[in-house]
Amino acid sequence: MSLFPPIPAWNAVHPVLIHLPLGALPLAGVFVLLAALTKNQWSRAFSCSALLLLLIGAGGAMLAVLSGEAASELVEGTMPQAEAVLERHEELAELARTVFAGLAVVYIGVAFVASLLHKKGRRVVAAGVHLGFLVLLAPALVLLANAAHQGGRLVHEFGIHAPIAQYTGDALPTPVRGHGEDDDD
Repeated sequence: MSLFPPIPAWNAVHPVLIHLPLGALPLAGVFVLLAALTKNQWSRAFSCSALLLLLIGAGGAMLAVLSGEAASELVEGTMPQAEAVLERHEELAELARTVFAGLAVVYIGVAFVASLLHKKGRRVVAAGVHLGFLVLLAPALVLLANAAHQGGRLVHEFGIHAPIAQYTGDALPTPVRGHGEDDDD
């Protein structure tokens, strides 16, 4: 028995990969806000953290879209009532991937400009630059949430799941009760 679970096939890894951008991208927004609200060294640290989260989240979104395309090939044509939801999910996810890749690039400029403004003692203007970026980030996060919602509909309304593991028919082991435990009988 292996200590680690088996690595799923590329067309089955989508449920694992989607959690990276869903966690990293909203958290990046928190760090952008912290960068806007703090001074000098802390602001730079939060700004760098936000940039790292945006890059990780955008990269994760790219991987999630690629694995989702592979997974969708297993589903297409098998459940006609889910086709419209699948198509909408794909469109929103591809758009979110592109938007977040662009926002990651934009934030490189935002972080650089805010750092220069901090060095010149223009902290309020630097905070405004970060807050302006949040105005761009907020609708992108709504887009991401809508893409995730459509994916959730596929799973919870239509029962579509990636083939992560096959059931082997083996029963789960029965837990062994230790000595001295009271029976509820």
